[in-house]
Amino acid sequence: MTVSPLPFTTDEYKARQTRLRARLEERGVDALLISSPENMFYLTGYDTTGFHSFPQVLVFSLKAAPTLFTRQYEVETANKSCFNLTAVGYSDNDGPSKAIVDFLEMSGLASQRLSLEKNVPWLRVSVYEALNQLLPNAKWLDGSGIIEEIRAVKSAAEQAYLRQAGRAASAGMRAAIGAIRPGVLDSEIAAASYQARLAAGSHHIRTPTYIVTGPRSALAHQTWNGSAVGETDIVFMELGANVRHYSAASIHSVLVGPVDDKLKRASHAVLEARTRAVEQIRPGVAAEEVHAATCAALKKAGFLENLRSRTGYGIGIEFLVWIESGGLSLFTGDRRVIMEGMSFHVLPHIALPGLGTVGFSQTVICTAGSPEIITEVPVELQ
Repeated sequence: MTVSPLPFTTDEYKARQTRLRARLEERGVDALLISSPENMFYLTGYDTTGFHSFPQVLVFSLKAAPTLFTRQYEVETANKSCFNLTAVGYSDNDGPSKAIVDFLEMSGLASQRLSLEKNVPWLRVSVYEALNQLLPNAKWLDGSGIIEEIRAVKSAAEQAYLRQAGRAASAGMRAAIGAIRPGVLDSEIAAASYQARLAAGSHHIRTPTYIVTGPRSALAHQTWNGSAVGETDIVFMELGANVRHYSAASIHSVLVGPVDDKLKRASHAVLEARTRAVEQIRPGVAAEEVHAATCAALKKAGFLENLRSRTGYGIGIEFLVWIESGGLSLFTGDRRVIMEGMSFHVLPHIALPGLGTVGFSQTVICTAGSPEIITEVPVELQ
């Protein structure tokens, strides 16, 4: 019995677990050990902020119900707020490894084909080493990306959450833009954006909000520090919102006053690159083709050398960041094909050393026709 309403119907959770079991059978895997909080949430609805403090492992096998090994403090949360999940707790002085091995041995899985997520930040080295020591004959297959492949195509219910998040993110960006003027502190812009996003329905926002003024915005992943907006500054902003952990994001640059002409030309070029990239979000298009469209537009405008990163990535469930780790990357070399129902943050942006970063983004859902834009913020160019 759950005491907290699940984000989705039991039928949807059953379908997700059924699809995962089919994938495991295809790969010859008897059990997958899951460390990603996003994947636990996707399969069972398990939702806690405690994932970063103590290790958690969900054992998902072909035949038995999922079993979560977590800190004893979290057991009631798991048992009373999830679908088809049994939680086993360990004390704050212990780790989950011994309990996991006991369970695998009792379930007859210890000598079977086991897999774990090797490419997620939440798999503790200490847990992995302990499992290897306690099960010296086990051959651990890499299960990274198995669940992410299933998650990439969003159901109608997931898309509804994404649209709600998109409306909240757009409200936050519009409020931030409206707060910009010479002399205002970057922290005041951030405050306006947070208030608007929460008022528009966003839930807890974990991914950092980036609001940076002037030349410092040309540095990667900076955020506000109490600086005042200058008379001739650029303000670079990246922010998002989420509803039931489903996220949408927006990037926007604002030119304040009579700025350098290069910033004006760069703004037009990046906006054109975004338009061309979004046009490529169609079923059957390879992910790298979206990036190629960005590169072509920026090369034509003379700014290709200022492009420092990929054009975008899959976006969806957020626990720490909204990027879908293991999902499609809109970058050279990713030949995986875009499918209807996938969602992306398309974010061409360029850095101009000594001036700042220029970027404009949209979160989109791939449909059978034109992509659906779910973060829409008006752009006023000088």
